[in-house]
Amino acid sequence: MENPFSSLKIDDSSFLHDQERQYCQCCGKSRMYLCYTCNVPVHDSLKTPKLKLPCQFDIIKHPREYMGKSTSPQAVILAPEECTLHTYPKIPLYDSNKTLLLYPGQEAKPLSFFFIDKAKNIDPDNNDSSFNRVVVIDATWRQAQSILKHKALNELQMVKLSEHRTNYWRFHKDNPSTCLSTIEAIYYFCVEHFQLTHDPLNTPYDGRYDNLLFYFAFFHQKMRELVQTKGKSFQAFMARESLSDVSITK
Repeated sequence: MENPFSSLKIDDSSFLHDQERQYCQCCGKSRMYLCYTCNVPVHDSLKTPKLKLPCQFDIIKHPREYMGKSTSPQAVILAPEECTLHTYPKIPLYDSNKTLLLYPGQEAKPLSFFFIDKAKNIDPDNNDSSFNRVVVIDATWRQAQSILKHKALNELQMVKLSEHRTNYWRFHKDNPSTCLSTIEAIYYFCVEHFQLTHDPLNTPYDGRYDNLLFYFAFFHQKMRELVQTKGKSFQAFMARESLSDVSITK
């Protein structure tokens, strides 16, 4: 099976292959690649790409969501100025006029709905969209239902993405392949945002947000290698063969 990230502009992560377990300088716990408790890399941070995103992202995680299997820390590490992690039920109050809730509910509208005049939005520094912050839920579908009932989210308008097939290896049995991981959802949101704020003929998407998948693509490759080591085909793996008990960041 072909590498789904081969066409993206992602920095070289080959140095991670030689990474050994290290103690996090913040909490002292033994970690591999990154510390999902402190949201910091445990390798040379100078080799970690840093991104500037088009808006703020508040990630709300369920307390029962095991962070060793979550992609949320990747977002905080790669875009620390725009990505913030909160644990339910401690959720800040938001300005409902400037904040969207990224969730595919029945009332969710496509991202294009929230731009006042697409024709004007050809300059990313002249954003005529009606929002500057997006709330993302990091939880199972069942856990998300509890989070959605929180008073801080009740008044927020829901936004949904175009359909994208996930490349995440940790899936839930009854979920369709369009259920994205947190880092994938943020990535595709940023790409769609770019496409809505630029003239597609004069300024096509240039890959500026591809490094959001820096760790994700690396872990995907590692998982692919693990699958093949077990004597299984990667095609079967991508056909939703569960590897939810395997952790490569633990």
